[in-house]
Amino acid sequence: MNKSILSSIPNQVTHLALNRTAVLTDVLRRVEYDSQTKQVRYGEGQPETVDILIIGKEHYSEENRNFPLQSRKELNKILKLEADNADGVMLYSIGSYIEGQRSVISWRIKSPLFTELALTPIFVVPESALLLCDKPGQLFSASRNNKTFWFIDNQGQFLCAQKKGLLSSSTMFLASAGLSDQTACAELDDNEYLALLSESLLGVLLTNLGGFKTNLRKLESIDWLSHLKYSGTAVVLLFTGYVGLTSLYLNMRLDSAKEEQAVYATKTQDVFQLKAQLSLVEQKDKQITDVNNAVSAPNVIWRFIVPLAKRGIKFTRVGMSPDGSFTVVGEADKATDVLEFIKSDPLVVEPQFVGQNTVVKGKDLFSIGFKIKEDL
Repeated sequence: MNKSILSSIPNQVTHLALNRTAVLTDVLRRVEYDSQTKQVRYGEGQPETVDILIIGKEHYSEENRNFPLQSRKELNKILKLEADNADGVMLYSIGSYIEGQRSVISWRIKSPLFTELALTPIFVVPESALLLCDKPGQLFSASRNNKTFWFIDNQGQFLCAQKKGLLSSSTMFLASAGLSDQTACAELDDNEYLALLSESLLGVLLTNLGGFKTNLRKLESIDWLSHLKYSGTAVVLLFTGYVGLTSLYLNMRLDSAKEEQAVYATKTQDVFQLKAQLSLVEQKDKQITDVNNAVSAPNVIWRFIVPLAKRGIKFTRVGMSPDGSFTVVGEADKATDVLEFIKSDPLVVEPQFVGQNTVVKGKDLFSIGFKIKEDL
């Protein structure tokens, strides 16, 4: 498949997710992606359905903790049990295992907040997790409704505070955290906030899929299938529509050029150029049609990526080669466990490690290649 098509798929999934997202700070605002202007913006009116909710610091409390457990799987069980029995909604993010301790950040939200607003999101993302995703040492400032909040990731611990009392400036906030007052502060307006949302939403969700699930609304397996089919089909339809219109346009241009050729024998260059362009577009059309005919293949991949992500496995790349083979790259406590899990899927063919696995900071970095059965 064309590399540009493959590289655009994560963006398409992000755009679909953004259109199911709302931001709750001092007010509730829905998010929308405009496919024409290619801009993310706040939409007018209240959202009808919210699957993903970004929640402001004014609505939650935050706690940094350490657990003497190396197994992410076992720690996830403990935290899930705690979340199921919590008063209100508890969210959590499991961090790295360093010097015999694994860091955990947890957030607590009172349930009446969702009842009052009639919201039942499937996932809730605390704005500190969103803003600080992969941005260690970066200080952010967000102001609204005469309130100012500061956020910084200090070596895996999220430090957040509201401007009040002795914390009268970002310098005082940094001093209270024992950090250098020379740290530059990035003040976020709506456009910058939405840009960070668009950039980080997919990554922060995949990294914390189980920890950000609210249990406010069940998402049955049939719903996952519908969402995945919708996402995959939407991408295919977008590109099929584009290729179809381009093909029609080039055919019209080709017919016009042929008519001109009959009158002006010297004007042949346009004909050959348009034929070459049309051939290229028809080739892309065939590639996309092949993907559309095998639309269930991406669903097979997500079928094991989702449960593995819930177990704490981090995926950094999912790719597809022109020969129809797939590659998943990421990190895990044991790469062999990931390979065995993928092998257990009856629709996966020839799963194997690609290249040599390496170990970094106690984590196995893996690359696994496989194919999907053609007779799905």
